[in-house]
Amino acid sequence: MRKFVILLMIFFLTGSFLLAKDPGEIWDLEKLKQPPQAKWGPVREKVVKDANGKDQAITTQKVWYQGELYRGKPTTIMAFYSRPKGNGPFPGLVLVHGGGGTAFSDWTEFWAARGYAAISIDHFGCEVDGEESSFSNRARHPLPDGIPSGTCPNLLKTDMKDTWPYHAVAAVMLAHSLLDAQKDVDPNRTGLTGASWGGYLTSLAAGIDDRFQTAVPVYGCGGLDVYSWQKPVFDRFGKEYTQLWKENCDPNTFLPRVKYPMLFVTGTDDFAFPLEINRSSWEKVPGADVWLGVHMPHSMPNCLSKEFVTWFDFILKSNKPPLPCLGPIAVQNENGKILVSASVKYHAKPVKAHLRYSTDKGGYPVDKNGKWGKWNNRNWKFCEAKIADGKVSAVLPDNVKERPVVFYLDAVDESGNVASSHFDRVEK
Repeated sequence: MRKFVILLMIFFLTGSFLLAKDPGEIWDLEKLKQPPQAKWGPVREKVVKDANGKDQAITTQKVWYQGELYRGKPTTIMAFYSRPKGNGPFPGLVLVHGGGGTAFSDWTEFWAARGYAAISIDHFGCEVDGEESSFSNRARHPLPDGIPSGTCPNLLKTDMKDTWPYHAVAAVMLAHSLLDAQKDVDPNRTGLTGASWGGYLTSLAAGIDDRFQTAVPVYGCGGLDVYSWQKPVFDRFGKEYTQLWKENCDPNTFLPRVKYPMLFVTGTDDFAFPLEINRSSWEKVPGADVWLGVHMPHSMPNCLSKEFVTWFDFILKSNKPPLPCLGPIAVQNENGKILVSASVKYHAKPVKAHLRYSTDKGGYPVDKNGKWGKWNNRNWKFCEAKIADGKVSAVLPDNVKERPVVFYLDAVDESGNVASSHFDRVEK
């Protein structure tokens, strides 16, 4: 397993790493890599169920740690920290919520039951009411010294160091530093994941904090100015604002620096982050893997899917089986007959596979009638794909004549884990 990670790192370093912007121009990276001052709440002992329904003893604490100065004043970030009972050292995870979310103790406890030390932060400047929070119960209140929470600030009028992206990235890095400083955590086995705005932030921080061993953004990505529900913001603020955002806040600016494995997860018709812009992000990371779910809802509980556990176990624990990930698609178009294929990665052993395809119009571009494309209403169909000689392949059915056609391959292993190839299209 260690050889696998080292080889991947060598591959990433020889790719587009040197072409990305240096985040040290914005963030004080060495400072953020030092453990912040922190205040720990009481330890609460619990017994929770693991993936097999067995009882696991864990502990959970609230923690408050110091963030970056905001307009010259100190800030505080609240988080939950959970770990298995025992001496460790355990692999660690930093968990990043989406819009409307907060620090979730049930998220950290989910991972603690599976052998991880996990920290879930509130990066919107709030604190949870009470001693726990769940995806369905997220009562919270603003901290008097919390960090700013405006997700798309007007950079024409606001200094970058007074914005949410700046402070949220710092909050993630400081949480990582705090996690690494715990004696029961192995700092050489840490990962990052988040959903929606947390997925955006995961994608952004992945290209800035080089200490992680893996990152899994869910839904969120870069390219918001191109296709996304935020595009009207960029249109309203104009080209100068958009350029400032792309230079300082767009994950795609920093993702080419990533030196570790990443798994990009999204739904085929996610309302906020269409496949087109997700692809613009995963293509920035050489060797990136993809998990696409047909009509997968946009919700935090999807971060508890078994594929996540399989991925993190594979990267952060020894001798664990991989997801049935597929490489980039190869497309042959001969006289209108389209053959699609992709290699199986990591010596995975899928037992079945599919070609997923749609001819429905997607994407955000305004059509000639002034209407947005219905990227989130694509009707997806599928046909069986073949598995042979380390490859998955399929021929698009002859009756699919309409163009463009968009498609990807997926594969399923004997445990029911699913992973995908990259998403692609044929125009003619």
